Amino acid sequence: MPAMTHTAPDHGSPQKLCPGQKVCLGHIVGPHGVRGLVTIRPYTQEARDIVAYGPLDTGAGRRLSLVLKGVKKTGLIAAIDGVDSREAAQALKGEALFVDQAVLPALPADEWYHGDLMGLVAHGSGGENLGAVVAVQNFGAGDLLEIQPRAGESFYVPLTRQAVPEIDLENGRLTVADVEGLRDDAHGPQAKAKKSRP
Repeated sequence: MPAMTHTAPDHGSPQKLCPGQKVCLGHIVGPHGVRGLVTIRPYTQEARDIVAYGPLDTGAGRRLSLVLKGVKKTGLIAAIDGVDSREAAQALKGEALFVDQAVLPALPADEWYHGDLMGLVAHGSGGENLGAVVAVQNFGAGDLLEIQPRAGESFYVPLTRQAVPEIDLENGRLTVADVEGLRDDAHGPQAKAKKSRP
């Protein structure tokens, strides 16, 4: 089961897919310089692909047209039509950038956009309800599903064929295999990595 493509966790997305659902392709980190440029952290496999799908929408419903101006260690440098001052760029800090999923490339049968998985109910191999997928994380060692039980803390499951042998989008569920120590391991280093992120 290969890693998923194109997005990080899709903040604020509907729990299930629906016509017109949007996918988060990145977010604005903050201003770059004094002339209205911004730094963008892309979530696409190829960083520059963030501008390949036309104007992007913010969570507030504003449509932004981006022109790439450069690359730096923390992301891409871009100009936004109508944003020509540092103050205007600063006002966009933290905004997520969305595109309609319908314009994105179709994926192979064993790959998914992150938004596809949000809200799926995770079941154990015996049918027990383990909770719902609330996020997809990646701390450098591959994609992890964050699952929130009805009670207690969330835990992580690696998105591999061994750990997640079945994903059924049509019925809104997935199966987590009985991998020895999986739940305990998922509360360990990966959870600490999440807490240590800025």
